[in-house]
Amino acid sequence: MDMLRVALCQIDTAVGDISGNGSKIADYLSRAETAGAHLALFPELAISGYPPEDLLLKRHFLNDCALELGRVSKTTADTVAVVAAPFIRYLPSSQRFISSSCSSRSRLCIRMKSPRLRSM
Repeated sequence: MDMLRVALCQIDTAVGDISGNGSKIADYLSRAETAGAHLALFPELAISGYPPEDLLLKRHFLNDCALELGRVSKTTADTVAVVAAPFIRYLPSSQRFISSSCSSRSRLCIRMKSPRLRSM
């Protein structure tokens, strides 16, 4: 590979519309793959919409974000997608993070977390 093609996928997300945001991510990822991109980057908290504020206090919201991230990961082919979503680590305590995840070839490859969200 002589050149790295990067797709900057600036999508308009809606706070709380997890499945709608996931559909937009899948659509733009498909466009990036069609255009020959090797890497597709999405905005901060693309799954949940920004800013999620008090929704981060609801475990079902965080669980739904994780499920949608898994669904979006299954839509990847050769393009690596970097998507950020809120994430909760249950053990040893319920700490909430913003997590950037990379997926390719229909699987989640790596998760990188930000510092703990202070308001949680």
